[in-house]
Amino acid sequence: AAGWVREGLEVGRLALNVSAAQLRRDDFAGRVAELVAGAGGVRFDLEITESALVTRVQSAARKLAQLRDLGATVTLDDFGTGYSSFSHLKHLPIDAIKIAPEFLSGLDTDLPGQRLVAAIIAMARALGLRVVAEGIETREQARFLADAGCHEGQGYLFARPMPAGEFAAWLRERPH
Repeated sequence: AAGWVREGLEVGRLALNVSAAQLRRDDFAGRVAELVAGAGGVRFDLEITESALVTRVQSAARKLAQLRDLGATVTLDDFGTGYSSFSHLKHLPIDAIKIAPEFLSGLDTDLPGQRLVAAIIAMARALGLRVVAEGIETREQARFLADAGCHEGQGYLFARPMPAGEFAAWLRERPH
């Protein structure tokens, strides 16, 4: 990512998945600090699943606060599929939630599903959180999510996963 920035490519944020085992490590925040220092200005979005936060919520909250102090943003990944309580949302130092792709399946015609997704987006926005939907495959899904107030989306509609070299080429070809 730092190499892409040196090439003049607009990287934005780089999302990194964090496992429960990594989050439990005493030196995790220090290791992230080293990563941030060597990243050449790349902003990091650390994605943590709800299940990683189920045990030791207070300890996890302290570590997440340390990570945010380093300039990283923290996203609660696969929101709605784990075991955390809604009450954790107001106590955990997170910046965003990522709506799991399971909620988007059949969204084009599923009225109860649409209502649920709209409610999740409204709740997150009311808490001042950024909302990201993952698994967007159709323009109709993207349109619904945008109309419902979802901030960002990812999925095959926009791009498929690709190796780093292909990603750099893709970035170069995109209109700015």
